[in-house]
Amino acid sequence: MDFGDVTSFSNFNIVVDSLVIDCKFHDHLRRRYYELCCSQKSFLHKNLLKQLNLTLVVGVIMETISIAEGIRKAQAPSREDLVTWKKTLESLELLGM
Repeated sequence: MDFGDVTSFSNFNIVVDSLVIDCKFHDHLRRRYYELCCSQKSFLHKNLLKQLNLTLVVGVIMETISIAEGIRKAQAPSREDLVTWKKTLESLELLGM
């Protein structure tokens, strides 16, 4: 499925290796991830390495959501927070996120 085919949250599914993994996320986290994907007009997980452990895939998506939430909520993030977020996102990018 192409992200352009997603018209609302109700038809947004997180699919990895042909497996729908929506049940691995609470609705509010899945909605946050949907909003992140909408902001980029793309499934952010579409380039994840094939056959990654499903627990790792869920963790990668959850960490992405967590960082986005941290950035969104931070009034004045510390340099340490910024460095940590940057390194973590670079690591997730190596996995294809």
